[in-house]
Amino acid sequence: MDEEVTARSFRFVTSRRARIATAGWGIALAALVPALASPTLKAQQVPSDSASAPATTPPFPSAYAGATVCAQCHQKEAQAWASTPHALDSSLPSEKTILGSFAPGENMLHTRNPNLVFAMSDRPDGFYQSAVNVSDPDHPSSESQKFDIVIGSGRHGQSYLFWFRDYLYELPVSWWTSTHQWVDSPGYPDGEVHWNRSVGPRCLECHASRFSWAPPPTNHYQKDDLVLGIDCERCHGPGALHVERERSAKPPPPASPEEAIVNPERLSRQRQMSLC
Repeated sequence: MDEEVTARSFRFVTSRRARIATAGWGIALAALVPALASPTLKAQQVPSDSASAPATTPPFPSAYAGATVCAQCHQKEAQAWASTPHALDSSLPSEKTILGSFAPGENMLHTRNPNLVFAMSDRPDGFYQSAVNVSDPDHPSSESQKFDIVIGSGRHGQSYLFWFRDYLYELPVSWWTSTHQWVDSPGYPDGEVHWNRSVGPRCLECHASRFSWAPPPTNHYQKDDLVLGIDCERCHGPGALHVERERSAKPPPPASPEEAIVNPERLSRQRQMSLC
């Protein structure tokens, strides 16, 4: 059965008391969020997706050598690549990769709904976004999702994704670098709570090196076959055969087709653009 996280929304009661109370949450709310109840996600059947299968069959995972293997012979290039936006275009969450602030007073996103606050928290088991209903300040309630993937190098900003089983979704709060603040994620309405914005393959095509798509629906993937960041083989092609031949007793001549690797500099401009 195809499954998708259901859209959720709190029922908010607008009152002067709630508006006044919301302004004073700040640091206290940051400490309170981890203890608030987090409802279990529900699944629902979704209609068949209209997306068609890829026109060509992608290489098998065994065709790839991996960036670590590439770096064994290309250390200088690997070191230069590691600090580029390509390398940082997607990653697992950590204190280093998440640019958004979790400091008290900076970890909140107030919305146009005076009774809805998003709080970002750093817990022992990971990083979380929580939608907090403060319509009753004495008995706030929340629901949370975990940061599972960081999207974006941070030059302009970052968005964040979470897994529900093998289905990938965008978290409702992103980070905007120039203003140093949390903002609504693209596609999410301000002042509402939703956790159902699907992440399709067109997103990962730009922000990841490799993934195994398993539709329907469009956000269904094989979690154990996802390579984050834009690594060597995204531009140079699968490298396992190249490594095998270069390590053989008779390596192929330099710049020959037998090297079994792509050098984008030798491609036409049109093919370079297609590669990207």
